[in-house]
Amino acid sequence: MNPGNGLGRPASCQARLRPLKEFEENVNISVSVVLLMDISSGKYILEFCSEKCVACKTVEAIMNKLMKDYDDITLVKIDVRKNRDLARKFGVIALPVLVFIKDGVEVDRIKGARTEKELREFIERNR
Repeated sequence: MNPGNGLGRPASCQARLRPLKEFEENVNISVSVVLLMDISSGKYILEFCSEKCVACKTVEAIMNKLMKDYDDITLVKIDVRKNRDLARKFGVIALPVLVFIKDGVEVDRIKGARTEKELREFIERNR
């Protein structure tokens, strides 16, 4: 096993990206912006989803609601059909997947349909 980030994932999953000059805090942003962002500091949740995935739509609605309570975390939605390389880089093989990034390192992830309570607990334990 490659030591990587301590979660059994290879070091390549620790995304280091070019800095973005400006972006608003805690907004839902597209993957094109992720590719320009510097996620080496701060807190991000990468939401890997697909337009055709029913569970993804459910999780997306809950996350949009929850993120209103977390102005220190940026939610980034990534459509895996349009961004296969990024999904592959993060080892996404099932949907939906939420990846919590803190200061450039993946600290946790969950997959599948979840309740509002489970998603809030995911955010709180990683915050």
